[in-house]
Amino acid sequence: FDLRNSSMPHHHHHQLHMKTSHLDDMYGDTLIHLSARLGHDEIMRLLINETPQASILLNNKGQTPLLLAIEHGSTSTGMLLMEFNPRTIIISDFSQSNIFHYACQYSNDLILH
Repeated sequence: FDLRNSSMPHHHHHQLHMKTSHLDDMYGDTLIHLSARLGHDEIMRLLINETPQASILLNNKGQTPLLLAIEHGSTSTGMLLMEFNPRTIIISDFSQSNIFHYACQYSNDLILH
C-alpha cells in the first residue's frame, strides 16, 4: 500500500502510520507474551497449563514471557512463570540481556523474592 498514490486525505496518513508503528512494536508477541506484558495471571495460568512449552517461546526481540513480565512490572505473572518453569531464568534475549539485566534496568525486584 503506497500512501503517496492513495486517495486518502493527508491527515489520515499520519493516523495510519501511528497504527502500523504500534503494531510493529507488538510483532512477534504471542498470546502468552501479551498476557505477560499485561500481567494477566489467570490467562497465563490457562495458557501454560494447556501448552507448557509456551513459557519458553521467544518474540521478535528474543524475549521470553518472563522477560516481558519483568520489563512491564508484572511481578505476580513473572513469579508464576518462574515457578512453572525455573529454567526460563537462564534464557537471554537477542541482545544478550538476561533476567538480572532486566531486573536492574526496569527496577523490578522479582528475582529477590
